[in-house]
Amino acid sequence: MTQTQMGVAFALVLITGMGWYSKISDQQRQVKRYQQEVAEAADFEKRGLYQKAGENYKEALGIKKEEAIYEKMMDAYEKAYEEKEDRYKEYMEAAEMAQAAYPENPHFALAISRLYIQKNDYANAFYFLDKAKKAGSKDKTFQKEYRKMLYSFKTLYGNYNSYYPLSNGFYGVKNKEGAGYIPADGESSNSLKQEFVGPIGEKGYRLLRKDGKTILMDKNEVTQGVFSNKNPEDIGYYAEDRIPIKEEGEYSYYNALGDRLFGGFSEASRFQKGKAVVKKAKRVFFIDSEGKELELKYTVKDEKGKEKKDENGKKIEQERKFEAVQINPDYSFIAQGCILAKEDGAYHIYNENWEQISDFSADEVDGIGKDGIFAFSKKGKWGFANLKGEVVLEPKYKAAKSFSEGLAGVMEDDYWGFINLKGEMVITPQFFGVDYFNKKGVCIVETTPEVYQFIKRNIVKKEIFTEDSKDASKEEKGKEKETKPEETTEAATEAMTEAATEAPTEGTEAASEAPAEGGEAAPEAAPEAPVEGGETAAAAPPEGGEAPPAEGGAPAAE
Repeated sequence: MTQTQMGVAFALVLITGMGWYSKISDQQRQVKRYQQEVAEAADFEKRGLYQKAGENYKEALGIKKEEAIYEKMMDAYEKAYEEKEDRYKEYMEAAEMAQAAYPENPHFALAISRLYIQKNDYANAFYFLDKAKKAGSKDKTFQKEYRKMLYSFKTLYGNYNSYYPLSNGFYGVKNKEGAGYIPADGESSNSLKQEFVGPIGEKGYRLLRKDGKTILMDKNEVTQGVFSNKNPEDIGYYAEDRIPIKEEGEYSYYNALGDRLFGGFSEASRFQKGKAVVKKAKRVFFIDSEGKELELKYTVKDEKGKEKKDENGKKIEQERKFEAVQINPDYSFIAQGCILAKEDGAYHIYNENWEQISDFSADEVDGIGKDGIFAFSKKGKWGFANLKGEVVLEPKYKAAKSFSEGLAGVMEDDYWGFINLKGEMVITPQFFGVDYFNKKGVCIVETTPEVYQFIKRNIVKKEIFTEDSKDASKEEKGKEKETKPEETTEAATEAMTEAATEAPTEGTEAASEAPAEGGEAAPEAAPEAPVEGGETAAAAPPEGGEAPPAEGGAPAAE
């Protein structure tokens, strides 16, 4: 090696050494600066200078990220915010910074959530709680807050004396002001101008009294028929060119033009698949579109499910004689191919061929909702079963409603609350009566005797309603791209003009908990216990009283 080469090698070694020395020195300076920032922050905290302490902790975290320092920074900003609320922005930025670094930390998620709640932004509040939950947070306080947020609700403006359940996207309501329609989101600024209204049926047809005339109007506000009925006691669901109307204690069926076709029934359902269930002289039976009684014949099968035949090779048929047929929340009597009916003193599940499904039996039942899990009673206690006849939740409640959007109303201590699919009470019993939650997270409840209001969940997301079911949950896993909501996860409410409220368009039923501690405190006065079960078909008269049950149905003969 020449002298020149040796010089070059020496220079390279020197440069490399100086580089390493510089790097080590820089690291030492960073460590020293980090320690200094943390020490100054701690000193500021002791002096009560929380804003300055938070800023120093933030500087330290820019050098080295440690969860413990994030905790200290959050504590400092929280105290600064408690002193002066105009520091909201700085506190929020710190919380989001901490949560992004440690998404599973419950302290950070709870801090962000509470800040958003103060701005009534429940969507973003829940977003960060949900993010922490998915990251694996197991903290008990966090879990409690998560459930409280998930099932929280608000009471919407408006009081009503009676209502018709949700049908085709609208509730029919009435109060002292008048009658009208409220969309599925429970919110409307329009006045109630009609004398009475009925449920919205097929093609948006509904019966109402307007300007002194009783008319059947379609979704485009075109009058389809004029009726002679001036003050019906109950209005049914229009379907298949038939609508049941009750006057002077009896139901009659009319066509769309307003012509009376046949009647004389004490109970009457909507038409579905060419038939309706009625009650007359304490006898329950089905009729066709002309009012003629139908025979409900079914083929007898053996234990292996094969059709039984007589000695001539003909299949053996028998006839069903029902004592009652349960009407569902959507006014139907057939739901998901199943019918709940009473025969020989007990309710069973039947298919559309009138064949009994399983050996399930019950004393009383509620209608079938979209969840397919209905309420039933045995020996005075209510539980829940699926359409296979399998018991999902054992009977233990004083009264119950079927599941809808993952929630079911149940009565405890004379008040109604809501449970989830695990049987956990997630909205504390506090109501005198309840209906069913819809896809928009809305439910109509009886807040005081004979006064009905809408409640609306603060958090409305698709997976919320199914997360508690045994087999739900995984199908959506990994499919959704996680994005922070701008304002709300609730479905956008379509703006409605006054005319639109009077003549709602045909839509889909939209609709489901308050904190485990519940929302409002239960009233002090003990309410009258509602009638358990619900076989009756007819809705209550439009004039106040109890909320009309789903139209149709046929109670057991006394």
